Amino acid sequence: MTTNKNQKIFISGLESIRGIAACLIVYFHVWALCGFAKFSPILDSIVGNFDSLVRMFFILSGFALLCGYEKTLLNSEFSLRNFYIKRFFKIAPVFYLVLIIQICLSYFLNHQYYSISNIIMSITFLFGLLPANQELVWASWAVGIECVFYIIFPLFLLLVKNKLSLIISLIISMIITYNYTNLIGNGIPNSHINVLIYLSYFFMGGVLYRSIPVIKNIKKNKNIWYIIEIPFLIGVVVLGVVLTKLFNRDIGMLITFSLIIGGAIYGYSFIVVNKITKFLGNISYSIYLFHMITVQVLNKLGVIKYITQITSNKYLSYIFVGTLVLICTCIVSYLTTKYVEEYWIKKGKKYMK
Repeated sequence: MTTNKNQKIFISGLESIRGIAACLIVYFHVWALCGFAKFSPILDSIVGNFDSLVRMFFILSGFALLCGYEKTLLNSEFSLRNFYIKRFFKIAPVFYLVLIIQICLSYFLNHQYYSISNIIMSITFLFGLLPANQELVWASWAVGIECVFYIIFPLFLLLVKNKLSLIISLIISMIITYNYTNLIGNGIPNSHINVLIYLSYFFMGGVLYRSIPVIKNIKKNKNIWYIIEIPFLIGVVVLGVVLTKLFNRDIGMLITFSLIIGGAIYGYSFIVVNKITKFLGNISYSIYLFHMITVQVLNKLGVIKYITQITSNKYLSYIFVGTLVLICTCIVSYLTTKYVEEYWIKKGKKYMK
């Protein structure tokens, strides 16, 4: 952990965790969309739950934003203004690029049109407020949830400043998460895509932020920790499965991801935090948005069908397709991060005071 002159806290392992999560989400969508679901109970039970990793992004977001802005955001109106400018130039350029590509793909490949109102909701990032979450960019619902969180972030910041209000907010949000289906009823389209379900994840990010001094003060024996690091992660995943069966998926994942991030605060070894995972973390936003474009293109070109036909073993076929999608996505994501995301982040600094 490091603290810079702007009083921002940096945890090196968070970037690696984000990168690993983004890659596993790619494999989930390959499983779900490319004909690999329901052929193997083992694969279904493992890969079929990788979509839960999107929830980790919400905990990471609540935690990381507090690390960056807790001490400065409410100091002046310029700090608040700069926060929203920075968020916009971090998220919007890549999202708009993928949105344009998706609109073109839908038109030329499937002769599908989108209404002006839906396009406007995507451009303004307000689609996260829609009951049915009419996302145009595939899998971008998480971006919509994040943008709603950015809107309420100043209020969130006030709630987490006091430990008592933080704990109360976490308990209330967990009750909402646990009883969400009972609150809204069944049969609602995309009912799982609602910021109310995920408020507990953001508040858990706040709890982890407040726990940094406690976790960092735990005496660390690097040799022992590095030996038990992998068993720790495996045990955490097993615990998540047990809690999911005892309570529900969100409660299980909430605890699981909190422990994984807690491990990052404590400090993972090179097994988890290395050049590859850091690289993947740096381009993870583009990976998340572009991997569905890659799936559509490779599917339309017949590449995915070709691989499944020439590979007799279904497991190998899945690994080949998933890895190909990931590699292609990483290449595009690296170029997009370097020449679009980083370029516009620098441009955005001109509007900050």
